[in-house]
Amino acid sequence: MRQLVRYEWKKIWGSRLNQLTVLGCCMFLLFCVYSVIAQTHAADEKGNSVYGMEAVKILKEMPTVPVTQENAEQLMQEYLDCTEDPAMNSDKAETNFLNEEVYKTLYRKNREFFSLLTANYQGSSRELNIKEVFQKSMGKDFYKSRSAQLAIELDGFVKTGMILDSQKGYWIKKDERVRDLKLGSFQFWKDMIDSAGWIMLIMPLICVGIAPMFAGEYQTGAASMLLTMRYGKSRLARAKILTAILYATTVYWGIVLTYAGIYLMIFGPQGGNHSYTGL
Repeated sequence: MRQLVRYEWKKIWGSRLNQLTVLGCCMFLLFCVYSVIAQTHAADEKGNSVYGMEAVKILKEMPTVPVTQENAEQLMQEYLDCTEDPAMNSDKAETNFLNEEVYKTLYRKNREFFSLLTANYQGSSRELNIKEVFQKSMGKDFYKSRSAQLAIELDGFVKTGMILDSQKGYWIKKDERVRDLKLGSFQFWKDMIDSAGWIMLIMPLICVGIAPMFAGEYQTGAASMLLTMRYGKSRLARAKILTAILYATTVYWGIVLTYAGIYLMIFGPQGGNHSYTGL
């Protein structure tokens, strides 16, 4: 049995078509990683946009900020003070009523925190601008506002039939335990989730590898001879199935772990316990 599995294994990897397919898939996934890195952007100390590995370095060094009531009110108050200072404010809504310099150094450097605060106090509504939201929300408890906005969102999901009323209660109970959010870079986890669809390319790759194990012998006419052999309908069939499972498992996890490992080495694992900029 072991020799049959070994023979089928060598036959799979000895196929030039299979070798080229595996190489092509790996090269394409590496290109996907390169594309993600090239498009990665961040704001430097001066608020200017940087891309590529320079942006990756900034994201890796980004400190973790605990989302507390004190930190939330401090940032909102700093923003409101800037909007009241003639040397720092402007009448442009596109720069959130800040002049260009302050917009870069204050807003762009803390964009994720600002987005989290805006979503927390206003939800999915866009009736108020960020300045009006902060003026209205100063002094309100961050986590109570978060729970209230979540309940509103869930009510909308129930009305549209997206979830059941019992499911709404489940998520509200889960939310009651959320009291120590952290905000920071989670680029590795985000990119892995966003690019997970590319891993679907492994499925046709596996099909290309194992299809000749069965179809090839029928195509060449060797099947009729193999089926008449002593183990043609027993051990040989089991060996082919076992080899196909081993090949699929090896290729799938080999590519997935390599793909994730490259991301992990470049972006780092930090951010797995951070909050996203939304409810």
